[in-house]
Formats: sequence, C-alpha cells, structure tokens
Amino acid sequence: MLEEASGSRVTLVKILSGGDVDLITPLHEMAGEGVFAKELQAALLAGEVDVVVHSLKDLPLQMPESAPVVAIPPRESPADLLVLLEDGDGRIPPNGARIGTSSPRRQSQLLALDRDIVPVDLRGNVDTRLRKLREGWVDGLLLAEAARDRLPGDLFEGLVTHRLPLDIYPTAPGQGAIALQTLARGEAASIARRVDDDETRRAVEAERTLLAELGGGCGMPLGMTVRRDGDMWIADASLASAAWREEGPPRLSRAHLVTGSLADVVPHVLGALRQPPAAASEVPAGAGHRRVLLVADAETSAAYRPRLEAVDFTVESWYPFEYESTLEGPLPRDLLDAWRDCGWVLLTSHRAAEALARLAREPPRVGH
Repeated sequence: MLEEASGSRVTLVKILSGGDVDLITPLHEMAGEGVFAKELQAALLAGEVDVVVHSLKDLPLQMPESAPVVAIPPRESPADLLVLLEDGDGRIPPNGARIGTSSPRRQSQLLALDRDIVPVDLRGNVDTRLRKLREGWVDGLLLAEAARDRLPGDLFEGLVTHRLPLDIYPTAPGQGAIALQTLARGEAASIARRVDDDETRRAVEAERTLLAELGGGCGMPLGMTVRRDGDMWIADASLASAAWREEGPPRLSRAHLVTGSLADVVPHVLGALRQPPAAASEVPAGAGHRRVLLVADAETSAAYRPRLEAVDFTVESWYPFEYESTLEGPLPRDLLDAWRDCGWVLLTSHRAAEALARLAREPPRVGH
C-alpha cells in the first residue's frame, strides 16, 4: 500500500510491544494504556523507523502532537469470529465450553449471553492461539475477522469460523482498522496521507469519541461499531456494568441507531449506555435461553437453520400450515377497519401487503 503511494521500496521492521512479550498478565491488569503501542511509538520518535502501523483498537486515545495518526486506510471487517475445531462438528460444545479470549469486552458479552461459557485468558499472536486451540487448551477462540483475512489461509485449515453479528456482539472501537503514525512533518507523513480513507476515519473517530466520553481505555468492556450503509449510518454498542466480573451473568447496557447524520451517533449511544443495564436473565443456566422458533417450510428451514445455529441459537422449526392463496379476491373489510382503529396489522407475505395497500386506497366506512 505504501509502496504504491510512494513509488519507493518499503522495508518492514518488526518491533515487539510489551503486550506481545507479557503473555501472562491479563490485559485489564496491565498498567496504563498503549501496551501494544509504546515500543513502536518510541522507535518512531527515536528516528529508527519512518512509519508505524498500529491496530487502531490498541492505540491510546491521546497521541503526541509530534507524532500523530496521519492516515487510516479503508477498514476491513470490524466483526469478531468464533473459531472452532472442524472435527467438533463446528458447534460450541455444551456445558461449560472454554472460549479463549483475553478481551474484557468479549468476555463480558459471552457471559451476558450464555452463562455456561467459561472465558479463558489466552494471549499471543494468532498462530499461537490457533495452536493452543488444536492442542485442546480451549474449545474455541474469539478473534477479529480482519486478523484472519490478513493472514495466510492455511493457518485456518481444519477449523470452522463463524462471524458474530454486530448487533449482538459490537466490537472494540477501531477494530478492523489500522492506523499509520508518523512524525508530524516530513515526507513520510505526506506519503502516508495518500492512503487515508475519509469514511473509515469518520466512523472510527465516532467510536473512539464515545470511548473517551465514557472515560475508558482499551480495558473498558465496551463494544461500539459504526458502519455506513448507503446514505445511512448504523451504530451498535454494548457496555458491561462496572462490577461485571462479580455478576453472573454480567448486565449489559445496549444501543442501536440508524441515522442519516453521523453527528447523531455519539450523543444517542452515550445516552442509551448511561441508562441502568438490563436486568440479568432469569432463565436458569443451561436452559437454552437463546432459542428461535423458525416458522417456515422444510426448504426455507433447511436454508436458515445452519446460519442461526452457527451463532449458537437453539432452533425449533414449526410449519403447521396448509393453505391456498386467496389474495386474488378482496380482503375482509373488517381487517382494514381494525387497522384504522388500532394501527397494527400482522402481514405474513409481500402479497398480503400489496392487497392491503390496494384496500387502503378505498374510502373508509361511515363511522370509522
């Protein structure tokens, strides 16, 4: 990317951070922010390198004026992946499955949604964690999808990956994006700015602004993901209560917003997350409380069941109907009158919606 922007050869220099070296101490216990960035930044300030490439989610909120983030290239997927062994039929084992992740955010989300899960602190680079999965240290891993996409595909041979939905598992602010840091002035800064992507920068700045407003750092159990869909911005967020490690399961405050203005995102989400967290589920452990009743014929059920089970829903299929379409004829007048009285009608197909729309154009009865 930088070679294309500069027309010059780029030499890669590997620098280990404190977070890479200390694989024992849990992240939330490591002192200060920037445990994955300090050594890289020091090399830049010492003139040992011209550009530092960071995972944006690992950067502290405050950067030195003399060495700013000058570019954020187009973002890859911000989602998390659940990684499982292929010979385990690609599903989470029941009753106390051990899922490897050192992220407080991922751990709190797991426990809030399934109290039978046992989060296991597991650190190291991706291939180290995959090796520990294969060796049986854990039953599954949580990884950033972008990490998988940036690595050789053969690392994941014999494994099954499931993307976790962002509306249920919003991810760390900045996840999936990289940040290019240079000295404020000079040729390196000028070159790096050529790969900056405005849409990505605006989205991740909103995510990190929320993190700053909440007074948090990389150890805060906050999920916040902003993405663009056409002319709209979609934001999903979750925040565990302060005492989430002592709760069973943790309680999460959540926010979801679809808006045409990015300026609406932070105040709306901030207000929602500052509300008291939802009460913990009263469903007993192991009761399969993430259940879906799929009302569909056999063909449709066969298509959708695997997608739901892949994100750990228990799916029951039900299809008791045998009918013939009668939509060529008029719908009962009482249906439209009821709609005008109460404002709600349940429609089960687009053809029913079209028929109701035709009926709605007729004048109402006297008295309605």
